[in-house]
Amino acid sequence: MTNTIILKDNTLVNIIDLLKDLLEECIISFTKESININTIDKSMTSFIDIKVVDVYEKCTLKKDKVINLRLEDLHKVLASKDKNEKIQITFKQDTIEVKFINNENEGYGKYKIKLLQVENFDEIPDIDVEPNTQLVMASKYFTSLCRKIKKFDESLLIECNEDDNEVLIKSGTEDSVELKIVEEQGKLNKLTIEEDVKIMVLLKFIMAFTKGDKFSEQVILNIQDECSALELIYQFEDSYIKFYTSPQDIED
Repeated sequence: MTNTIILKDNTLVNIIDLLKDLLEECIISFTKESININTIDKSMTSFIDIKVVDVYEKCTLKKDKVINLRLEDLHKVLASKDKNEKIQITFKQDTIEVKFINNENEGYGKYKIKLLQVENFDEIPDIDVEPNTQLVMASKYFTSLCRKIKKFDESLLIECNEDDNEVLIKSGTEDSVELKIVEEQGKLNKLTIEEDVKIMVLLKFIMAFTKGDKFSEQVILNIQDECSALELIYQFEDSYIKFYTSPQDIED
């Protein structure tokens, strides 16, 4: 069957689960080697760059397929998959057909998802962040810190002190929670601070981004004070998930 892919695992399921709360529509590029997403969220504050390789068990694509669809539609379909089933996607002119198949590549029923028009698709260029501060920490540890702040506030404040060589994560607007990032084995693996930095971001974006901990045991936080940017990177082998978000204004 031409223009068909069979996915070897749940990577696409987890990616769509990560994006569904940030995007209504999404352009996804399927090549013979990888699945790629380059997009900006609807509020124009966060850039998302995803590339995953080695995801196909079988691929009969003759050329790259670029599709645009409603993420809610795709999420509902993928959420219907049983644990031991594999995902088969066949690309049609105006739709994709999704089947869930067993180990013998037998499927029972199919789901059709209507595609949206792809207009003026250009891959968004990579955003190069030269950080003043870089943290490399256990991804589950960072997720846990963000969840603690989320109980008290909708914003996250990150303060980096060069003289003390320490990083504090605080509630952004309520000034009620202050957590020091602990330099312990298995938690904080690298800390580089070139100058004092203070940056505040919305937790609704960060909490969605932290779902990247399903893919990588480590997360890289790059903070650039000059243009006030926060970049999160989850790297796994030759694949990556990158998030780049703009901060909120901080009132002194």
